[in-house]
Amino acid sequence: MLVVDDEDGPRTSLRMVFKNQFAVYAFDNCPDALEFVRDHAVHVAVLDLRIGRHCGIELLRRIKELDPRIEVVMLTAQETLETAKQAMRAGACDYLSKPFDLATLREAVARAHRLRAIANNVESNTERLRTITEQLHDAFSREEMTRTANEIYAGVIHDLNNPLAIIAGYVDLLHQRVATASMLSGDTLEDFRQHLGTIGKQVNTCCDISARYLRFMSRVGRDPQQVPVNQVLADIEQLLRNHPALKSSLLVVDPLAEDAVANLQSTELLQALLNLAVNALQSTDAPQTVRISAEFYPRPLPVSTFVSGPEMRFAGLESFNNTPPFVAISVADQGSGIPAHVLPRIFDTYFTTKEPGKGTGLGLSIVARLVRSAHGFIRVNTRPGQGTVMTIILPAGPVPLPAFGEDPLAADVPPAVL
Repeated sequence: MLVVDDEDGPRTSLRMVFKNQFAVYAFDNCPDALEFVRDHAVHVAVLDLRIGRHCGIELLRRIKELDPRIEVVMLTAQETLETAKQAMRAGACDYLSKPFDLATLREAVARAHRLRAIANNVESNTERLRTITEQLHDAFSREEMTRTANEIYAGVIHDLNNPLAIIAGYVDLLHQRVATASMLSGDTLEDFRQHLGTIGKQVNTCCDISARYLRFMSRVGRDPQQVPVNQVLADIEQLLRNHPALKSSLLVVDPLAEDAVANLQSTELLQALLNLAVNALQSTDAPQTVRISAEFYPRPLPVSTFVSGPEMRFAGLESFNNTPPFVAISVADQGSGIPAHVLPRIFDTYFTTKEPGKGTGLGLSIVARLVRSAHGFIRVNTRPGQGTVMTIILPAGPVPLPAFGEDPLAADVPPAVL
């Protein structure tokens, strides 16, 4: 307990009254009292309203600035309503007049002590809560880092699966050709060269996919390359020609009437369309026609009318930049369609309707992330028993003219899609 009074009588009386409850430290001036508060833990203070030339209310304010938890009882021989208001506004828990009644003073100090105990308890609980919150945050951060890393690794494996399947198909085809041919010449040799070229492209695609995820993990960005959409569509058609999912189905590709570029890195656009096309080819076991088509939109889109429903779903509208022009690439199948209760979850990571071991649930979530990164969006239109059309809409622009002497087919197009 801190007692500050310029008269010796009150200081001595208070020390005697509370010596069995507190360690009582008494001072006759404000500077010494403040110095004591700076260096010691004080629970309760009893202050006179006038301490020599100093004002006890000002001392009260200074004490509260040093430690707001200290509960203060003010004493005065000149009690007025105004000074009582000032003391309470400054943070005093009680205000008594001299000469003080001993029972009233004990009750005031006991109340001040209880308030301090409550403050200590609140502070302790707050600190415990802060510690628990920090521990939970650390645990959540570790879990989130692990989850993100797992998604990255799973995404790499999923994205590599398509080009690896194509590589495996071409290797098997070449193996059959070589096994039945005594020598390679003419058309057989030319086919062999083309197949080797396709395998080389797919190896480059695998390398580009790996590089993309490494950039994502290191948070090192890269500006999107300007990619002729029709070039990517031609690559899709060639890559799926020998894909196991094609089976007896027919693949039709309708390019843009006038070529354009999409605001998405070439390998990412290629992978997004491969994922959609393979999903479309796998939508039914019956022979079907899967159509990949592209359109150019020169004007803003009526985004306010785009509402998800039982047969329509949008993903990425929240980050879509409705500044034309746009290119829309659709993949349409003749499969069984997507049930209304499944449609809202199709872009969720790890969600799949395939049998265990036959699907990762990553394909559409990866497509959605890639499209969102380019400030585009995805539209899904589906009807049970009639098929599904998945459309990615991306910011676009005209195909840039190549520099003089430069191969126009090679301009700004990475080796993976040449």
